[in-house]
Amino acid sequence: MCDPVSITLGVVSAGLGIAQAQAQYQAQRQQIAYQNRVAEQQFQYSKLQAQASRDSEAQKALAREEQMRQNEELARMVEANNIRQINLAYMEQQQATAQQKRGAALEAAEQRGAVLASGRVGNVIDSLLADVDRERAQFDFYSDTNLAFVGRQSAEQKRGAAATRASRVASVTPYIEQTVLDPIEPIKREAPSSTPYVLAGVSSAIGGVTTGLGVAGGIRDAGFKWEGGKYIRT
Repeated sequence: MCDPVSITLGVVSAGLGIAQAQAQYQAQRQQIAYQNRVAEQQFQYSKLQAQASRDSEAQKALAREEQMRQNEELARMVEANNIRQINLAYMEQQQATAQQKRGAALEAAEQRGAVLASGRVGNVIDSLLADVDRERAQFDFYSDTNLAFVGRQSAEQKRGAAATRASRVASVTPYIEQTVLDPIEPIKREAPSSTPYVLAGVSSAIGGVTTGLGVAGGIRDAGFKWEGGKYIRT
C-alpha cells in the first residue's frame, strides 16, 4: 500500500503540471483572441479613415468644379465688357469720321460756290474747282484710312480679349482626385491546438506518478514503511 506522503506528493506534482499546462493553453487562447480583436479594430478604423479620405477628395473635386464655373463665368463677363468698350470706341470713331467728312463736304461746297461766284471762266475756274475736289478727296481718303486702321486695332483688341479670357479659364484646372484604397483585411489567427497542452498534462500526470513512486522508494530505502496508518521501521 502506498503511503500518503508519496501519494500526496505525486498528486500535487501531477496537479501542478496539469494546471500549468491548462493555464498556458488558456493564456495562449486569450492572447490570440486579443490580437485578433486589436487587428479587427485597427482594420475598421483604417476603413473609416479611407472612406473619410475619399469623401474629402470628392469634396475637393466638387469645390474645384464650382471654382472653374465661377472663374469661366467671370472671364466671359470681363471679355464681354471689354468687347463692348472696343465696339463703343470704334462706333465713336465712325461717327467722328462721318461728321468730319460731312464738314469737309460742306466746306468744299462753299469753296466751289465761291469759285463759281467769282466770275472767272475757262481753264482757271476748272483748275480751281479741281483743286477743291482734290483736297476733299484727299481728306476723305485719309479719314477712311484712319478709320480702317482703328477697325484693325479693334479687331486685334477683340482677339486679345478672347485670348485673355481663354488664359483665365485655363488657369483653373480640374482637381485630380487621389485614389484611396481600403486597407487589407487582416487574417485572423486560429485558436491554438489543445493537443500539445493535453500531452503536457499527460506528461505531468506521468511525472506525478513517477514522483510518488520515487518518494515511496526513498522511504523504503530509508527503512520505513506505511502500515496501520503510520510509518514503522522495517
